[in-house]
Amino acid sequence: MNVVCGCGSDNVMFLFGGLSQPIEGWKCQSCGYQSGRGDRCFPNDACTGVALIAQERGRQVSSEGWTSEHDDTHVGCEMVDAASSYAWAAAKQVLREAFAQPFTWPWEASWWKPSDDPIRNLAKAGALIAAEIDRLQRKQGSL
Repeated sequence: MNVVCGCGSDNVMFLFGGLSQPIEGWKCQSCGYQSGRGDRCFPNDACTGVALIAQERGRQVSSEGWTSEHDDTHVGCEMVDAASSYAWAAAKQVLREAFAQPFTWPWEASWWKPSDDPIRNLAKAGALIAAEIDRLQRKQGSL
């Protein structure tokens, strides 16, 4: 991310809570200003894919309540299937092709919520993959 503080400095430190937590913001190393918790993207900022995925995962946890305990109940590759569904939707959007809910969608139709933005759909897919990686690591005892 390229963030420039209001003081004009780009010497900032990012405050990440981890993939299962929202991004907490950033702190200017020059003047000490700290952005508010949960800031998504900043002025003149081009968020990286990793940052967008981390932000989406944080939103899934904080807004939807999809905690690690909840994720641990999905033992049939549901999160992988959901991620592939959002990635497929993004690919169709980039190719300017029509799409509908894919047959790989693992949950009720009411939970299928693709965005009009392919980048947003890819962030959803990435966050679901991150959640599945975390679930598998917890299962193996490595997280």
